[in-house]
Amino acid sequence: MQELIEKHLPEAAQMDERARSLKAAAAAYNPAPTGGDADAAVARAVAADGPVVIPDDLVDLVVQEQLYADSFARTEAVLQRALDNLLNERDALVRPKLNAMLAHLHAMLQAALTDPTRYAQIRDAQRVLLDVNVRNTAGDRQQLGPEYDQLSTALHGTGYADAALIANAEAVYPRLIKERRGEVDFTKPAPYPVLNYGAGAAEHREYLAWLVASPTAEAWVPTIPQLEVRLGEINRAVRANAMHVSFSAESGEVIRTDEDLDAVLGRGF
Repeated sequence: MQELIEKHLPEAAQMDERARSLKAAAAAYNPAPTGGDADAAVARAVAADGPVVIPDDLVDLVVQEQLYADSFARTEAVLQRALDNLLNERDALVRPKLNAMLAHLHAMLQAALTDPTRYAQIRDAQRVLLDVNVRNTAGDRQQLGPEYDQLSTALHGTGYADAALIANAEAVYPRLIKERRGEVDFTKPAPYPVLNYGAGAAEHREYLAWLVASPTAEAWVPTIPQLEVRLGEINRAVRANAMHVSFSAESGEVIRTDEDLDAVLGRGF
């Protein structure tokens, strides 16, 4: 990912360095409280010989401790907000170059199918870029609508191992449409290892081994428009399969085309 950023967006690479510096500074920032320890003061009074004498400054000690705790929590929040703002600015720089960077990753992928470490790095970079896309385009989820749901599916869960990783996922795994419809048959698992979001290097190596051994599988890194098209195709197939049966049985309507489907369900994914 760093290689991509430095090639396509050197200014974003500088912001990454600033973010790392800010994280380190925030982690090291831990000033000692200036007030005393109220619990320790009371413990000393109780342990002393003779009558217990409450320290005259106990209220001041408690106030100092509470102010310190509140102020330190506020300080941490301020530092975190500064870091979030910096990362949001970086994301805003990356977003216009997303598709160019994804296309670059796709070219790199073809040369990485014999290098497990490189392959894992490319897939991690792909996931980061897709995450940037969702963070920057989603905003109000209700406004973005089905696109967010579909991209989110591609990012999290088994959807990441389907359309986002294999260009011809349904051809490799004909049951994919049924699986997406919820008809899971555990006796017929997917032919590829399930690669969930957040998979580590070991899972990527296992997936790559399957990919190399499966010449019919077309490994790819899709651009956002390509991924949206593929997700739309898969989703429309799911809808058509499911709705054809139910509407034909219940109302006699036959759904043969996309137009028939849209007339029943409305356009969209």
